[in-house]
Amino acid sequence: MMATLLYPGDQKDKRTKKSHIVGRYLQQHALGLTARLSEVINDAWLSHPPVSEQRRCLGAMEEMIRVCQSFVCIARPQISACLISALASDELRPAAFSCWEVMLTHMEEADVEALIETTFFIISSYWKSFDGATKKKAKNLLSTLMDQKDYRDILVKHAHTLPSLNQVDELGEFCQALDTLRGTLKDREAFVVFSQRLKHENPGVVEQALVELVSFLGKHQDYLQTSAISEQPDSVVTALSRSLLDCSAKYNGWHPDITRLCVQAVGLIGCLDSNRLETTREQEQFVIIQNFEDARETTDFVAFMLENVLVKAFMSTTDTKFQGFLSYAIQELLERTDFKFACTNQGEGHSEAILRKWLAFSESTREVLTPFLSSKFLVAPMPQQTTEYPIFRVGRPYAVWLRAFVLDLLRNAQNPFSQAVFEPLCRLIKVKDLAVTEFLLPYVVLHVIVGQEEKDEFRNKVSAELAAILKHQPLETASYVEREEMKLFYQVIIPSFPSLGCYTDHIQAAFRILDYCMRWNQVKKSQNGLTARDHTWIKWVQGFIGSLDPELISQRAVDCNEYARALFFLEPHIESREKKAGKEENDRILQTLQNIYTQIDDPDGLEGVSAHLQHVTLDQQALNHRKAGRWTAAQTWYEIRLAESPEDADIQSNLLTCLKESGQHGMFAPLFETTITDMYRRCLAQLCRGHDCQHSQQDCALCC
Repeated sequence: MMATLLYPGDQKDKRTKKSHIVGRYLQQHALGLTARLSEVINDAWLSHPPVSEQRRCLGAMEEMIRVCQSFVCIARPQISACLISALASDELRPAAFSCWEVMLTHMEEADVEALIETTFFIISSYWKSFDGATKKKAKNLLSTLMDQKDYRDILVKHAHTLPSLNQVDELGEFCQALDTLRGTLKDREAFVVFSQRLKHENPGVVEQALVELVSFLGKHQDYLQTSAISEQPDSVVTALSRSLLDCSAKYNGWHPDITRLCVQAVGLIGCLDSNRLETTREQEQFVIIQNFEDARETTDFVAFMLENVLVKAFMSTTDTKFQGFLSYAIQELLERTDFKFACTNQGEGHSEAILRKWLAFSESTREVLTPFLSSKFLVAPMPQQTTEYPIFRVGRPYAVWLRAFVLDLLRNAQNPFSQAVFEPLCRLIKVKDLAVTEFLLPYVVLHVIVGQEEKDEFRNKVSAELAAILKHQPLETASYVEREEMKLFYQVIIPSFPSLGCYTDHIQAAFRILDYCMRWNQVKKSQNGLTARDHTWIKWVQGFIGSLDPELISQRAVDCNEYARALFFLEPHIESREKKAGKEENDRILQTLQNIYTQIDDPDGLEGVSAHLQHVTLDQQALNHRKAGRWTAAQTWYEIRLAESPEDADIQSNLLTCLKESGQHGMFAPLFETTITDMYRRCLAQLCRGHDCQHSQQDCALCC
């Protein structure tokens, strides 16, 4: 009755039929209802509700969708995330799939199109664990999708990107129908489709695509390899490699199966010539020149963050708690930057420019943001915590350090605009997903560096924090996991060089601190009409960069196998202190530089460094000859070194390489035979000593 009184409707409007009155009434409450139901279904607050209560909430969500139909489409991302999470529970799976089936058949075509690939993944992945009733519902859903014209058109459009059902024998009839819709693809077209499938937002869909890709590569990898060595390599090789690298970086650290499959697929593609195939990508970067003191620039930054970070995180997460905090942050940012006012008033008055920025969003982004223009999410105040510097300590995990560091900087906003933006973002730091935290890191660091004008407290704190990270190096006995964990700290500080084709494991934190500071400095200096305050800011940023030891930065870059970065910092450092340092100190730095040139295969650089070295060892001379392609000269030096250390395996390997490259294959057999004989004798002697053997050398062969 309340719905009828509030929405009497217009008889000419089909959507005001009695069956839709409740839907119209609940539309404004759809987000809130979904959030409350999700809290119980997914146990967001670890209150451990009874399974029966969770099932009742799933039933309530199903009935809400059935009654409201398209009126609850605004909550579709939240509903789908809740159901995907519930499907992982054996006790909730039947009720969750029943709700999913109702959602797919009662919402609009655009929503079905967005969920169709995830639907096929769910059926394929969970089929074996479905009970009889759920299997029947899955078959009925597939029949509906196949038979009804509107749904069939969607299937035809997405036929090639749908996850395969071939592993489910009971669905053979549907597989044949899908194969008919798909038709036959050529190898190139199939690889293009796989490149697109790897960009899906749902990790389950991506994993299924990788499983199919690995199987396909096992039979058709020759196409990629033939194309890669041809005169004009096909662009599909680059596109597929780029998709695999992006996918591996996106899920590294929290979805090992996807990372493993990416590595397997890259291995099947084979080694590509980076000089002929470029897999770099353009990385968008927003530079806040006025440090959140300009309203227009602050609005542009929020728009950039919404489009490139928050909406993507909202669509890809299945963590309903994180999604709830994202909902609150998006809602507050839209209101505090006047997007809500501009859309409500259709750009009247001073809001016309902001409305144009709203219209500049992609259609998919506006679709996600629109419900938050009228939502009313509330969160409890966050308790204040005192942070002690340095936050970095040996043994403290990277994620714990990063959250504590960024949260403290967000809570120390230096002006009103930054305070308005930072306050809702604090909610996104404590969750498991680090995407938003890594994005914010360089912005909040630079903000406190130039924003705190009366004292140097934060400039000193941040400088000391980064210096402590750079000075720490894992012990030689440290495990692989510990070394990789430490690399994450280094990569936060050391900038990336996308133009040189470098690619880090955690590309989500591509905006590294030094990279952003140097970029900000460059853009700031290029502006006209700089004030005295601007020059002071530039001085502070340069002082911050200069406070970090470039040699130490270079060494940590080498530890991360980022030799181009190491060279970027070390070369200017050598030039600046060449006359100040002593001969031994210069030689030590030049030898480090020589090692870097060796790794990037730069013979000219090696020659130049060797010319400045006071003492050049035999190994360095041999290395210079080898990198320059002077194989005979290098062979001579390695023969001298082998006479001094006949058991050194590295020298033996280098000598064999020289013989191979200079075409002296006849020398292989004698050298190889001598090496093997010496190895046999040494192993035999160790065996005899270990067994206290008294046999003759000939008889000792039996001991082996």
